[in-house]
Amino acid sequence: MGLVRYLWVIRQMRRKMRNEERALCEEWAWRKEQRIKEDEERTNKERAHKTCMMEEKRKKEAKETREKEKTHEEDERLRQTFKEKKKNVKSLTETKTKLAKIQTSKKKKQEKLTGLSEQVDSVAARCKVAKHEKVDCMDVVVEELNREIEGMSPLEPRLRPKEPRLVSTQLPKKSKSKAWTSRPEDVQRGNC
Repeated sequence: MGLVRYLWVIRQMRRKMRNEERALCEEWAWRKEQRIKEDEERTNKERAHKTCMMEEKRKKEAKETREKEKTHEEDERLRQTFKEKKKNVKSLTETKTKLAKIQTSKKKKQEKLTGLSEQVDSVAARCKVAKHEKVDCMDVVVEELNREIEGMSPLEPRLRPKEPRLVSTQLPKKSKSKAWTSRPEDVQRGNC
């Protein structure tokens, strides 16, 4: 009996050990499953976090690229306006210089014209011989003006100071017609 009891105790102990091993194995398997689940949850959370971060990063990059494009377009627009303003300023200065040149030449011409008109007035005063006689000095004035204009034109050579002017003109030959003219000899005689 002692042996049967001993064997029975050993079997009981073995069963107990197997049950404990099985319980430990089950507990270990359960813990392993729990760890796997926790790992999966953690990885899912990390993935979700990464995708969220990537989405935010993409949005941020897209926003930055849009802002860069806007600033680039604005810079380009500003460059274009600056170039246009620079061209306008250049053309304005060029037109101002041209206008100044034109105005100076116009002033010179006006001064010459005033001098010519004074000469015309003096010639008209000299041509007036009597009250009742009519003076037709237009031909004389036209001739003087033509000479002055020829002297002003850049194509013709300018008159030198020693060249004779209207004062020392040669008198043309007398014609047989008695038409009223404003030739210098008629003016001197008082026939104009």
